[in-house]
Amino acid sequence: MASSQPAQAIAYFDEITFYLTSGTFSPGDSVSTTFTFGAKPGVDLSAFEFELSWDNALATPFASGPGSVAAWAAALATKGSVSVDYSGAQLIKGQWTADPLGGVGSLISTDYSNPVKAVFSFEASPTLNIPFVVRIELTNIKNAAGELMDTGSGFYNFGTLSPVPEPGIWLSMAGGLAAIAALRRPRRSSGNVAQRLG
Repeated sequence: MASSQPAQAIAYFDEITFYLTSGTFSPGDSVSTTFTFGAKPGVDLSAFEFELSWDNALATPFASGPGSVAAWAAALATKGSVSVDYSGAQLIKGQWTADPLGGVGSLISTDYSNPVKAVFSFEASPTLNIPFVVRIELTNIKNAAGELMDTGSGFYNFGTLSPVPEPGIWLSMAGGLAAIAALRRPRRSSGNVAQRLG
């Protein structure tokens, strides 16, 4: 008689916080988006994979230092093993697994009071004068017991980073608004004035 294998336990996230912030930039400067991920009740993670992508080649992610994926990977590496793949165009893939010998200290808490946070920074080309979108997706998320977390479909989020209009554009806009306001100002006719005076 063949024995049946137990079904893999599935845990469900409850009340997820998962987002990238939006922001503004001046063409030629840097801009950042903050990734925040938390769950209630608190869930400790033992593994996950991620994909960070952006939709404009004129935006270049920081290669190293604060705000780079490399810096985030280095922080994750203090709790386990990390691999990062930079070979895709406008796409960075990575995965993290807790150190099995590290005990509870190698797990990542995602409690609302202590959410996971990371800053991702980009250099904007001087010719980048339209918004671009940064996207992050988490997959193969596992809890402290190593069970696959069922996060439903579409567990990803976007952050839109938009250019600030140059001073000349602001002046043109202000002039246009002033002209519109002048046109909308009610004009008094001489007849009405005479009636009020009479």
